[in-house]
Amino acid sequence: MVANVAYMSGVSAALSFQMLQKNTSQQITQFGQTAQVMREVEYFKKKAGSIESVDDLMKDRRLMNFALSAFSLESEAQYPGRLKKVLESDLDDNSSLANRLSDNRYREIAGAFDFANSGMSKLQDAAFLEDLSQKYILNEFEKALGNNNPALREATYFLRNIGNVTSPYDILGDNVLRSVVTFTLNLPAQIAVQSVETQARLIEGRLDLEKFKGVESTAQTGSGSIRIDDARDDQTLLYNGVQLSKQAIAQVDAIQSQLELIRAGYGALDAVQDPAGEFQAEIPVQEAAIPEMVRQNGLLAAANDSLGRIQGYVSRMNTLVGLASDPANAARLDSYKTEFADLRDKINTAYSEATYSYDDGDADAAGTLENLLSGALPDLSVQYKSTGETLTTRSQDLTGFLADIDAANASFQAVTGSGDAGNLATAGGIVTSSTTELANVRKEVTADRTALTDAIASIPQFAATLNSASLYPGAEAVRDAGSRLSEINLLLGELRGLAVESTALPASSNRTGLQTQYDEIVGKIGDLINDPRTAGLDNLLAGGNQSYELLNGFNIEARGRDLTTSVLAELTGRDISSFANAQGVLTALDNQIATATSTAFREISIDASSFNLASETLDPRAAVDSAYRRLSNDLQTYINAAAFEGRNLLSADQENIEYRVESSGRLMSVDAISDFATNFGAILRGGADGLPSDGGDSTGAIAALNDALFSLGRVRETLNSDLRTQQMEKSIVDATLAQFVGSESSETEDPYAGSSKFAVEFIQKFLAMKDAESATSQLGLGSGRDAYLLNLVQPINFNFNV
Repeated sequence: MVANVAYMSGVSAALSFQMLQKNTSQQITQFGQTAQVMREVEYFKKKAGSIESVDDLMKDRRLMNFALSAFSLESEAQYPGRLKKVLESDLDDNSSLANRLSDNRYREIAGAFDFANSGMSKLQDAAFLEDLSQKYILNEFEKALGNNNPALREATYFLRNIGNVTSPYDILGDNVLRSVVTFTLNLPAQIAVQSVETQARLIEGRLDLEKFKGVESTAQTGSGSIRIDDARDDQTLLYNGVQLSKQAIAQVDAIQSQLELIRAGYGALDAVQDPAGEFQAEIPVQEAAIPEMVRQNGLLAAANDSLGRIQGYVSRMNTLVGLASDPANAARLDSYKTEFADLRDKINTAYSEATYSYDDGDADAAGTLENLLSGALPDLSVQYKSTGETLTTRSQDLTGFLADIDAANASFQAVTGSGDAGNLATAGGIVTSSTTELANVRKEVTADRTALTDAIASIPQFAATLNSASLYPGAEAVRDAGSRLSEINLLLGELRGLAVESTALPASSNRTGLQTQYDEIVGKIGDLINDPRTAGLDNLLAGGNQSYELLNGFNIEARGRDLTTSVLAELTGRDISSFANAQGVLTALDNQIATATSTAFREISIDASSFNLASETLDPRAAVDSAYRRLSNDLQTYINAAAFEGRNLLSADQENIEYRVESSGRLMSVDAISDFATNFGAILRGGADGLPSDGGDSTGAIAALNDALFSLGRVRETLNSDLRTQQMEKSIVDATLAQFVGSESSETEDPYAGSSKFAVEFIQKFLAMKDAESATSQLGLGSGRDAYLLNLVQPINFNFNV
């Protein structure tokens, strides 16, 4: 048992420091073995691995206080908002909060946890947890020193950090270092009001900072210390290697799971769709119900879209009535009237666009446009289970609402000014009542959509045989059109940027470069409009409506549109070679092109709703085909998800990884599957290209699943072999490190052993001056900064067993 300065009071700072120097490691180790400290360390190590987010860490105050103490940031707990931003800071980003704060401790804690780049992985790393625990023990030890004598805590902090100083500005930027240096150099407190440059020159003129540079500690240079350091480094390397392999295997397993589900789905189709099988009672009911379900879904989707737009227009009408009632807006009354009339027209247009094309199974394949809001349809009901459950979509009639909107517009157009209370009240009253009517209609439509969704979800298995060969390519054509339209929209945004840039140039400027970029983007837009991504799909961006058989002569229609004329021709007939021409492009983008693309987006969204329902839920075979296609399309997403700390064993750019485990001398080799996207991807894409499938697998799409699973199994075997090798090596290293970490006889390394002789002498002077200041203050002798000399002649009669 050693005498521990952390538990001594009434002892001078200088004497306490002398005692600390004699056996620092033993005293810190002894302090770390106290019950309270051990409880906190044990709690931290036990709970850290269960943390899944920064929020989780901050919610556990005990864990958070532990982490903050390790970096001497305990007071930061009272600023949770700032603390969270610090912890989430990416030190590679100069604008991150940790980089913007002057105190280096914020960068230290952000860099240690590295949540921005490593996620929660550090909290799974035993070496990191041990290192943080040692930091915590050291800071708690120094806090205990400070409780007995604040100068002693400042002294130990100084010794740990002064060796890293490269300029006087580093000292001025650290409150503790600044305090110790200015006090010891007897610099007056008033220098704080001088410029930082002046303060730096004062310090630099009195101190040779190079003398503070520490030396490598020789306190523990035996093979045991080296082995601990090597084991900790190896543990980190092996942890990262294991996690990298696990990440890749997790994605391979996810792909394998999807492939097996798809294969099982195909295997179950014959039994599911057998008219004499398990679902024989449901099949005829479903065959009759499915066309009506698709119809109701399409009508409800179209009505919901239109009602949403109408509500926005009516809300703006109400605002305009209020604005017109204000005398301050008299000069704008005409513009309000114009806008009000335009809103009336938009409401009528939105109403007329609430249409869905329904094919009633007659001889021709053409559909009939229906509008759920017109009042022309009856309530639509259909039985969807053999036990008699029925689904109903209620017809809505907005014709009266439209007449009211016309009347509101007539009254508003007749307003003569803010004092025309009669017309303003009439217009406002109609708009208010119309708002209520509209809300009731929206409520019913929403309820009917929910009822449809719930009814479909209540059916345990759709078993009817639909025309998958027709339905699947129809669904793919709609998805393809939507995907291409999204890219077109992004390119239109780039064109807008070029046109704006052109309008900002002086008239005489050379716009050749901008025009070249404009032409290139227009060319890309043309390719997207005219070329579906998958060969054989109907082009819904440059053609008419297309019908696809659902079953038994019932068709489902996908609306086409002519973006070649409404978008491409508008762009190719224009240029940005002058201010006027560029302005013309902006006008076209804001008007006819915007109208064409927004209408296309709306129609494709509504059509996709019905096609997705039919192909992914109502048709068992098309549902499996769709899952197959999605897996093929999403392969790169799975590959990207295999990344861990900047490396990815499934990436085409990743090379094989080799590293040496220093504590054992073994060489670890991890094979990268850099041809994964090429080899396995080719098998998967080849199978998906054979869709839609059929019962006889005439295209080989189903057989390709077996080839894909075989290929994937070989990949997993390679990855798993490397994982097992690393896990075995890590268990050895963990056991080796545990012998040292868990041993009561192991000592904490002396954190001050590397201090230079000059730094120690400097801090001895600081402590002597602090003791003298304390003594003279008690005796009423003034500040007594120079009275530290008194300590040199005072007898010390204190005997410790050390």
